[in-house]
Amino acid sequence: MSYFRANSQLIAKLIGKDVLRFNANNLASLLTIMQIETNAGAQPIAVVIYGQQAEDIERAATIGQYFDIQGVLNSHTPKFEQYRLPDLSVRVSAITALPNAKGTEFYCEVLGRLTSAPDRVIKNDGFEFSRFSLAVNREAKDKPSFFNFSVFKPKLIETCAQLDKGQTLFAAGELSFFKKGKDAAPGWAIKLERMVSFI
Repeated sequence: MSYFRANSQLIAKLIGKDVLRFNANNLASLLTIMQIETNAGAQPIAVVIYGQQAEDIERAATIGQYFDIQGVLNSHTPKFEQYRLPDLSVRVSAITALPNAKGTEFYCEVLGRLTSAPDRVIKNDGFEFSRFSLAVNREAKDKPSFFNFSVFKPKLIETCAQLDKGQTLFAAGELSFFKKGKDAAPGWAIKLERMVSFI
């Protein structure tokens, strides 16, 4: 098993849920749609719950309820016809109802390998930022998931300039969304807040 990982913690509002399903081993699963408030407006996210937690949420959770969710981040999403979802989903490891919550957040921690050296961008007006992508292989036979990061803090931009393709990196920050076009799925990137590089 790989030590690479992509974990997330979010506070989000339940806005939709599919029917409860069971696999051949009688393990329950429930696809839910949670909503995050972003600068670009309300953004739905696919959140998949398993086991007894899935049964409890299907039975007791009400639309509009807020939850504290910890889980594994994936760079793909199940289909849910009612919503235009980003290529991103969360597999829940723990979920707790938050009766008095009002706001939302989406924090991510990723340990992976750089797919290429970070790209440093300088706009015509002098605005500068960096961006990079981390590949995460959780199992040797699995296809990797890819997670995009944007870097705006000057010190972190300078640190990124010293990184190279294939380097192992721990990177953490808040997930943000942006519109890519009228009919396109929403784009996303993790806004880098801290990182640790490994030789």
